[in-house]
Amino acid sequence: MVTDHAIEFIKRWEGFAPKAYWDYHQWSIGYGSPSHEGETITEDVAARRLRSHLRSYATSLAGQLTRDPTPEQSTALLSASYNLGLRGTQNVVELFNSGDIEGAAHLLRRMDHAGGKRLDALTRRREAEARLLEVVAMRGAPRTQFARVYHLLDSSSSIGEFANVARGAYEDRSTIGFSYDDAGLGDLDSRIVILHGVHKGAEEWFGQHYPGVKVVREHNPAPVPYKPSGGVTGGVLCGLHGSADSCWGHSVAVLPHIVEMIKAGRIEAYKSLSNESADSVDVLKAINPDMFFMVRMMSKMGPGSTVAQFVHDVGQDVQKWYDKGVMHYEIHNEPNLKIEGCQPNGPWCDGEGFSRFWLEVRDHFLGRMPGALFGWPGLSPGPAIDDFRYDAMQFFNQARDAVNEADFLCCHSYWQHEADIYNVGGGQSWRLYPQGGVPIFITEYSNPSKAGKIDKAQQYVKFLDTLEGVHSAYSFVADASSSFDDETWTGEMAQIVGERDGKTA
Repeated sequence: MVTDHAIEFIKRWEGFAPKAYWDYHQWSIGYGSPSHEGETITEDVAARRLRSHLRSYATSLAGQLTRDPTPEQSTALLSASYNLGLRGTQNVVELFNSGDIEGAAHLLRRMDHAGGKRLDALTRRREAEARLLEVVAMRGAPRTQFARVYHLLDSSSSIGEFANVARGAYEDRSTIGFSYDDAGLGDLDSRIVILHGVHKGAEEWFGQHYPGVKVVREHNPAPVPYKPSGGVTGGVLCGLHGSADSCWGHSVAVLPHIVEMIKAGRIEAYKSLSNESADSVDVLKAINPDMFFMVRMMSKMGPGSTVAQFVHDVGQDVQKWYDKGVMHYEIHNEPNLKIEGCQPNGPWCDGEGFSRFWLEVRDHFLGRMPGALFGWPGLSPGPAIDDFRYDAMQFFNQARDAVNEADFLCCHSYWQHEADIYNVGGGQSWRLYPQGGVPIFITEYSNPSKAGKIDKAQQYVKFLDTLEGVHSAYSFVADASSSFDDETWTGEMAQIVGERDGKTA
């Protein structure tokens, strides 16, 4: 009953209060939790307190119910009970138990007074709850859960605008249309609506009629001229993924030609695989004392692989980076790929299984590396492909236990054409991840097509300028012994990236 959808619905109505306030009959704080005079609270603590209190309400409410509510009805009853008290909603619950859903919703709408006065905010909340209560269980429930992405166009969109969006929707096998209701319907754990056009008030509309839908406002999918801004917007660090294979197995620090590209590109953040030499820290800090470092813990995972094996494979190398002062660690890579461990007889077969793996690995290193921070790994973006990839967003949503524990979220962004830099199905895939909570790291981005590398470097500059609120973005890749010829950087590419704000290295 205490789902993420229910919590987000209730948080929207409660609002966040960092200081205790008098709420008609008691002191409240955070998201409507009981408090005492003078108390202060952070949003993270308030969210945990809310979840704990809701679990208590849900347990008591479940004891009162004699019929099973739909997920929407469950959210409505939990929200009303949390706001009005379990005794305050007793008559509503009795009507619901009797099957008189219309009567229960009508009574709920009348409960919009506080202190003897009708309050507009309560009227709106009761209306939203009543509408959820009236939602009839859908016919034709999905055969299996999947993550749906719906591109919602403005009704005035031109055929050219439709065609631009349709190409991106085709490439990531998502849905395109003009109907708000079509976008919101579905008994699905993951429903993402990407808005194209103005759509004034769309977030509030979906919150009221289809709670649980994640609404994303899309960038203009057409290319826009790049204008030097004196630096990358939002303070994002311009990063480079080091060697794709840990400097070809050398036990030395970062290779000299990579060092030169880092200088020319004015690189601010460096990402390495765990088995690259940790001496790279000393070399790169001599170039830029403020260089930020993150390390990906990486080991081949196949049938029979275990947490113990993973820890054994990466443990000594990770310790060396930690001893050099590196505190950020991405646990594994693209775990929704079969080749990286996601298979029926592998160490996990879905997001829930990997969530358990991630938490066990994190817990092991937490004990050895006080203060270290651990990230959810970048997924292979896109829909499911038989015998190759598990649907990325479905995998992500199944792994909520680990995602909610991660200190930062990593994601991968790829595109084939410049226009796709601005599409959620391409360069803006990071926008599908929760924002406003933990930092987002784009641990791999590139154009892996056969396009010229000069064009690619110019695209990378434009891409960096779209990243508001991202911590750091790491271009793939500085060097590789094989397999990544179309993505490997050159000195000319580094020079172009180094001139990203009109300055030279």
